[in-house]
Amino acid sequence: YSLSVDAFLLSSKKGRGTLASGKIIAALIYTFLCFAVYVLLALLISFIFLGAEGMNVGQSESHLTKLFTVIPFILMGCVSLCFITLAVSAFCKKQITSIAVSSLICLLPFLTQFVIYIDNQYVSQFLEVMPVNAVFGTYISSSRYVYLDGSFIDMRYFFPLIALAVAIVCLPLIYKRYTSHQVSN
Repeated sequence: YSLSVDAFLLSSKKGRGTLASGKIIAALIYTFLCFAVYVLLALLISFIFLGAEGMNVGQSESHLTKLFTVIPFILMGCVSLCFITLAVSAFCKKQITSIAVSSLICLLPFLTQFVIYIDNQYVSQFLEVMPVNAVFGTYISSSRYVYLDGSFIDMRYFFPLIALAVAIVCLPLIYKRYTSHQVSN
């Protein structure tokens, strides 16, 4: 944007699609970099506090095993939050509106825990499997079950399904909206 390459791309025949694809790829690269920093910090903090031998000790399984079990869920949560943020950004004209709305959507599970009380069991269970809970590792290492249609299902099975649903819904919307308009300052 600072070199006005976006104006050049938008004037070419396939420029709008190229710019939209570039935005999606840049957001995913940034997400993977943030994910890598997040995981490295978690490993570093664990190593500092527990040491090399302490990371391999635990009650039922080692701390290191628990950490590496959670990593795929954290990655799914990060990518899902990236897609949600891109989708909201694609539909908002101003950056500040995009940031406010996507923050509200992504932090909704935390708001319901501390600010808003929801009495509906299905809504509260849905909010528990939102991507932000996958990022923070909430409900992943514990044995939480969702009661659905007369059977109990492990909550960890819902995180990949939610991540896939977010990707299937958001990616076409993001691409279509970014090819038709650009976000202004």
